[in-house]
Amino acid sequence: MDRFAALRRWFQGPSAPFRSASGLLALLLALVAANAWMSSRPKPRLLSWSAAGPGPTPLKDGARPEPIRISFTDSAAKLEDIGKPVKRGLSIEPRARGSWSWVSDHEIVFTPSEDWPADREYTVRFERAFFPAHVRLESLEGRVRTAPFTAALVSSEFHVDPRDPSLKQVAATFRFSHPVDADAFEKRLTMVMTGQKQGLFDRDRVPHKLTVSYDKFHGEAYV
Repeated sequence: MDRFAALRRWFQGPSAPFRSASGLLALLLALVAANAWMSSRPKPRLLSWSAAGPGPTPLKDGARPEPIRISFTDSAAKLEDIGKPVKRGLSIEPRARGSWSWVSDHEIVFTPSEDWPADREYTVRFERAFFPAHVRLESLEGRVRTAPFTAALVSSEFHVDPRDPSLKQVAATFRFSHPVDADAFEKRLTMVMTGQKQGLFDRDRVPHKLTVSYDKFHGEAYV
């Protein structure tokens, strides 16, 4: 059945508004008013967002883990929520202990209450009702990754004992982005002289005695 049949009959009938000049003018004014009303209504805005993952927590006294920062391309917060902690409407998986809060109408942060694991991916999900009615997101879900574990040889020196030239030492310092596991590090630590002959199954390799110590936070190793 034609849903517009009744409306078509009304426009074609003897009482149709455009059959008189005054009726046509009234119809045009009604259309203009309707268009103005529609134009004045808030238009949905399609926003995008990005999440900045936390860097490594500085290995020093009093250091706190960095937050996850989510930035929107335009104003996205409800006015009454700005500057306040967020209790519901979004989640992070795997679950992490901490709290969400709007720091501005463009940015929301997750402040963890414990340190982040290295190189872990998290999924952030928003509920539709979390945003004002006129705000739409390109996606309600996104991913963010914590900083990977890194290690670097930052210095090395060769020493010869001035009293006994046969005594030689190499001192090296390694620096890590996260606290290093001493057992795992030392199992992978070897020293080979440049040009040293290596036979089958390393039978000709001359072992070198290594001693390792660490700083307070296990962020540096001294070999």
